[in-house]
Amino acid sequence: MNLLTQLIVNKSRIWTKQSVHFKSAFNFVSTKVFGVTLFTILSFQVPAASLNVEPQLTIVPEQCVALLQGQACYVTVELNWRTPLVGDYCLYSSLDTKPIQCWRDKKMGRLKQEFVSKNNIEFFLQTLSTKKNIANIEIKMAWVHKKKGRPRTSWRMF
Repeated sequence: MNLLTQLIVNKSRIWTKQSVHFKSAFNFVSTKVFGVTLFTILSFQVPAASLNVEPQLTIVPEQCVALLQGQACYVTVELNWRTPLVGDYCLYSSLDTKPIQCWRDKKMGRLKQEFVSKNNIEFFLQTLSTKKNIANIEIKMAWVHKKKGRPRTSWRMF
């Protein structure tokens, strides 16, 4: 049973057990409480997606790990995007000036692709008509072992 049904059932049970005078006072108070409770319940049930007007761009994984600092990192990423309006959108990366993929008459999209880089990669979602960046995200590079300052020589004079 949902909360609204429980309130109505409980309200009718109390009325049958109470006196007529108490019923009218209870009716006034319960109507006010019921109205406030109903307003509170309905105000929290607004879908979160309708409140979000910003385009979203997500990436998995958020980090690429190479063995040694300076080595190329190989990663297969899954990019997901969502906008509040249907339109024509293209996804770009900092690795190339050409779009990775474009979508027409969509408000969401997904891309799964492998990338190779030694540096952080930034991804941009742009509208096709205005070429304006509406969302961006970055995949960061990390290393298991960092480069050491100066390589040691294997021999010494003294």
